[in-house]
Amino acid sequence: VLLTVLSDFVKQQGREVLLVIDNVWEAEQLDALLPRQFCKGTRIIMTSRFTTMPQSDWWKVHQRHLQHYQLEVLRSDMATQVFRTHTGVPDPSAELCALEKDLTAACGGLPLALKVVGSQLYTDAVRIDHRLWREVHTDFVVRRSWAPQDTSEKRLEGIVALSFQNLSGTAQHMFLDCVSVLTREASKRALTIWEALWGDQGGVVRAFRELQRRALVWVNEGHLVVHDVILLLGQAIILDQKSLFYGSRVWVGDDNRLVQFDKY
Repeated sequence: VLLTVLSDFVKQQGREVLLVIDNVWEAEQLDALLPRQFCKGTRIIMTSRFTTMPQSDWWKVHQRHLQHYQLEVLRSDMATQVFRTHTGVPDPSAELCALEKDLTAACGGLPLALKVVGSQLYTDAVRIDHRLWREVHTDFVVRRSWAPQDTSEKRLEGIVALSFQNLSGTAQHMFLDCVSVLTREASKRALTIWEALWGDQGGVVRAFRELQRRALVWVNEGHLVVHDVILLLGQAIILDQKSLFYGSRVWVGDDNRLVQFDKY
């Protein structure tokens, strides 16, 4: 419905427009939204993980007019600012600064990685938990050797995997539900389902707060939200034949087809 409304709006404008499209995944999105012709002076800004979409009819027509910009990772000073936003510690001590330097380096300047790792250090307590900082540093730096040539995808995959491993058992199952059978589900309904499954209302609420605190899942307008990168990495855990959770959930993908598993 939203795509139809936007498409009609763009096509009905008799003047130049500035159109910003975030996170384009498929060629069909462009073809459905964008008309072949625009008024002179119209500008379009789009973000995508893909540098080309040759299967798109719109792309074929306009590709010679497109300018590509590769976003760089955050500089160390900017990465530190983002990290501190999520830890809630704007002015860390000398000891924490040393740990912080290693942790931000491990994140490779990736905002999502900084958010996931930094959120694990956030607490509501007045006093900073130094032991928690040392434990997170051990998990993400000491026990994990990051190579300079590691790609952004590999770093994110490793960080999300470690975050998942550090979850409680109940939170692990709830996270896998969020990336599969309960994707974009109403949060109240999801909690009701989990409480019926686990029979422990207090434990379910604590586990759900744990997922939110670790920035793996959050609630927007009453519905569960998972970052699309974390969503795919979470689904990969279920699809990995070596995983203890392999085949534990069956869900309908974005293509409206049932996700298929290889035979056990």
